[in-house]
Amino acid sequence: MREMADLFEPSGGATSMTAPMPGPECGPVNLEAEQALLGAILIENAALERITWFMKADYFAEPIHTALYEAAERLIAAGKVANPITVKAFLPETKIGEISVTDYCVRLVSGAPGTAHAKDYAALIAALHYRREMIEIADNMAREARSAPPDIMVKDLLKNVDHSIDSVREKLIFERDRKTMLATGDTLIAALSDAYKKGTPDGISWPFQSIAEIVSGPMEFGNLYKLIGSPKEGKTSFTLHVVRHALDAGHPVLILTFDQTADQVLLQM
Repeated sequence: MREMADLFEPSGGATSMTAPMPGPECGPVNLEAEQALLGAILIENAALERITWFMKADYFAEPIHTALYEAAERLIAAGKVANPITVKAFLPETKIGEISVTDYCVRLVSGAPGTAHAKDYAALIAALHYRREMIEIADNMAREARSAPPDIMVKDLLKNVDHSIDSVREKLIFERDRKTMLATGDTLIAALSDAYKKGTPDGISWPFQSIAEIVSGPMEFGNLYKLIGSPKEGKTSFTLHVVRHALDAGHPVLILTFDQTADQVLLQM
């Protein structure tokens, strides 16, 4: 198979970029990975679903790649197909080297090494994005250290650095937690599917018989139960009783909360 870069050589043999090349000052870049990912998505739109939980359009180093990814996201989210023809309407009228944007998309598809490794390409692109962010933080730190007035304390300069680093760290932790949540969700779905195939149990019992009588039976698989009440009426406490009861019975449980940490939930149980 020809290299991705070779697919963008003009017929005259003159040297040409695969896309407007980011300068070396922007940090580590892998344009081939960006092209391979976009080509995979344009070939198989389902490839986007495998990476949306961590991949973002601004992770691309090349602006036209960012625009391409956003166009594909928009079309696929609307239930439409994303291919070299349909994304054209969302892209700027510009030339990439000596070819049009549409021709560039066609070559992305024809030169793509396949769709099986789309997640790996996305992971590499994301990692390089965070490395570029760290380089930018270091450059800003050096610039501020050189230009700051003498009466500015070093600890004050470090506050800005700490804030920037914490921002990157929080993004990485969020992605890690989302990955863990998705993996847990997959495990839960698999366990419930397995129980359903076996024919037992029909549902998960309630911790209180009075509740079972009100709803006429256990919590049935596939149903959504909503608990409504005013603040401080025990909704969280009751929910955690249900969770603990389900866990004691051997059922997997996934807890999604926006105001409590995992340790806080465990302490309440």
